[in-house]
Amino acid sequence: MMGLPGLKQVAAEPTVLIADPSEETRMLLMQYVAIEWPNARIIEAADSGATIAAQGTQIEECDMVVVGVRQNEEIDASWVESLRTRENKPAVVALVEGDPSSAQALLENGVYCQYRNLMTTDDMRRALRTALRERNGVGDIPDSTVMIDTGIHGSEDSTRPSAPPPKSRVQVRGYRLLKKLGKGGMSEVFLARNMRTRVACALKVLSAEGASNSVLNLFIEECGVISNLDSPYVVKIYEHGVTDDYLFVAMEYLPYGDLRQRIKLGIKPLEALGILLQLARALDTVHRAGLVHGDIKPQNVMFRDEHSLVLVDFGIARVLGTSSALRPGQIIGTPGYISPEHVLDKPLDGRSDLYSTGVLFYELLTGKKPFMSRNVDELLDMHVSAPPPRLSGPLGDYQEIVDRMLAKRPDERFKSAAELIAFLDAEARDTLSSATAI
Repeated sequence: MMGLPGLKQVAAEPTVLIADPSEETRMLLMQYVAIEWPNARIIEAADSGATIAAQGTQIEECDMVVVGVRQNEEIDASWVESLRTRENKPAVVALVEGDPSSAQALLENGVYCQYRNLMTTDDMRRALRTALRERNGVGDIPDSTVMIDTGIHGSEDSTRPSAPPPKSRVQVRGYRLLKKLGKGGMSEVFLARNMRTRVACALKVLSAEGASNSVLNLFIEECGVISNLDSPYVVKIYEHGVTDDYLFVAMEYLPYGDLRQRIKLGIKPLEALGILLQLARALDTVHRAGLVHGDIKPQNVMFRDEHSLVLVDFGIARVLGTSSALRPGQIIGTPGYISPEHVLDKPLDGRSDLYSTGVLFYELLTGKKPFMSRNVDELLDMHVSAPPPRLSGPLGDYQEIVDRMLAKRPDERFKSAAELIAFLDAEARDTLSSATAI
C-alpha cells in the first residue's frame, strides 16, 4: 500500500486525500493531482480538513492531504499540528479562495498554500510536488520547484505569479526560502519559513561581501533598535543576526499589500486622515526610540489587515546621535518624498520623517505627489524651495496640515509626531462636536 511509514519512493503513485464540502472544488483539486500524478490513488471526502483530521479514519493511508479553504472561512490550524503527530505525517496543501490573509494561520503551520484567483496550473503542480518531496525528505528541492505563489507583499507584480528564486541561491541557515518578494540596494527580501518554529516570515538578507564595516555595524545596530520597538504600527522583528555570508533580519509577514494599490484605487479624505494618524503613531514610537526612518513612502506602508497600518523597511534608517555610514554628499532616499534637509545633507531628526509623511498625505488626498519632475535635480530643488501646492474645493480644509508638514524649515513643522497626533485628535473632536451640534 502506498504511503506506509518508511516508504520513500511515492512520487509516481502517492495516495492523496482530497477534502472539501464543495464537489466542484474537489473535482478541481482532483484534476490538479491527476495532472501531476496520473496514477495517484485519490480518496475523496466531502468535509473540511479539520473534520477529517479529527476523525482520522483515512489519514494513515495518505501521503498527502489537499484541502479547500473557502472565502471568509474561520481557520483554526490546530488540526494541521494533529496531522504532524501521526506516524505517517502527510504533506498538506491548501487551495485558498478569496483573501490570502485567510490562510495565514495555515501558512504559519507549514501548509503549502495556493491562491485560486492568482495561481496557474504550474503553480499548483509545484506546490504539490514540493510539499510531497519535503515530506519524504528527498534531498534538496531544485530552485525550479520551490516557487510558492502567495501574490502578496508590496511588489508591482503582486497580482501575478513571481519568478522562482535565482540560480545563485541565497541560503540562510535555519530558514527555507520560498519566494523572492523584492530587491533593493544591497538587500533582498524573501518569503521564508523558520525551520524550527515553522512560522512564515519576510526575511531580509544583506550580503556581507563587499559591504564596509560601517555599513555592517550600522545594520546590526539598527536591527537591535528596531527589534525593541513595541508598537502595533511598526513591523515586528522576530530575529536578526549573521549566518554564513549574510546578515539577515526575520520580520512578520504582511498579507494585505502596501499603500500603493490603495492610492491607485482612490482614498477618501477621512480615510486619508486615519492613515495619517496611524502613521504618526508609528513614527512617534520610532522617534522616541532615537531612530529616524528616512524613507517614508507608500511602498513602506503595509497592512496587517484591512485597516491596520504597519511601517516597514528601515533599510536606510539612522540612529540619532551616531555618525552616518554614508559618504559626505551622498543622498540615499526616494526623491519624490525626501525632505529639504536630507537633500542638503544636513542633520536629520524626526521632523524629516514628518516632511516625507506630509508628501504622502498630499498624495493620499489628491492621488499625486505635491512636487513632480522628470529631472531628479529639478525635483530635489522643488523640495528645497518650492511652496506647497494649494488644495482646491473641500480638500482645502486640509491645507493647514499640508502646509505645516511640508514647511521647508524643520522648526516650522510640527515639532514631533506626538504633536501631530494631538493636533489630529483635536481636529477629530472638533469635527464630532460640530456634527453633534447640527
